[in-house]
Amino acid sequence: MIVAEIKNPTVTVRIHDDFFDTAHQARINRISQIVTDHYKRRQAEMESQKEEPTQLPLS
Repeated sequence: MIVAEIKNPTVTVRIHDDFFDTAHQARINRISQIVTDHYKRRQAEMESQKEEPTQLPLS
């Protein structure tokens, strides 16, 4: 039996469990947000590094 389903544009998670507690849903949502925020920060850092011009050492 599917007791919970979490969807976003890239993934669908279905939890099959007779003992599912609704408190877990809030935890799963929070963990998902933490992971998403991390990837957004990492992507922004990578893009900002690409935009910085490479400076040659002065001799």
